[in-house]
Amino acid sequence: MNTGSRVPKNLKLGANVFNAHAQAAQYAYNYRLTLGSAAQSGATCHSLEPVSARFALTAGF
Repeated sequence: MNTGSRVPKNLKLGANVFNAHAQAAQYAYNYRLTLGSAAQSGATCHSLEPVSARFALTAGF
């Protein structure tokens, strides 16, 4: 998501928010929820990137 606003004519304030819901890796893994429970298998995911934001102030001449 990108957003921006011009304060005076020569200044621009902007913000970018990055929120990807992709996985960098997904693999099958056997795990136990407790020590006495039976092993279960399922998909385990590692997220690509966390939510991040970038703010910018641009001056034009």
